[in-house]
Amino acid sequence: MKKIVNTATLGVLLFLGSIAVQAQGLAVSDKRPENIAKEKVSMINEQLDLSGDQERALFRAYVKREVGIKKHIADKDANSPAVQQQNAILNKDLEKAVEKELTAEQFAQWKKEFANK
Repeated sequence: MKKIVNTATLGVLLFLGSIAVQAQGLAVSDKRPENIAKEKVSMINEQLDLSGDQERALFRAYVKREVGIKKHIADKDANSPAVQQQNAILNKDLEKAVEKELTAEQFAQWKKEFANK
């Protein structure tokens, strides 16, 4: 009886261990808003030499924009007036957040290089 309990316990532990190992191997999508925002902020940081606070604020602003795009714009007709209006609102909100965080020089450079990307 003791052998059966030990064997069953060992089997359950091996099963749980294999699930944990398999879960670690799952791929993370590059299309998540956080990943897109991280890429964009990384590119901006290379050009503008941002401080840590600026990076965090821009990351949050870009995540908010990407979530809005996925929620309101993705998989919809890009020529629709409602979609164009929502896109303009998201771009305006992003620009306000960036302008608030960056210096005047940094903002001018951001607007020239990154505002339309």
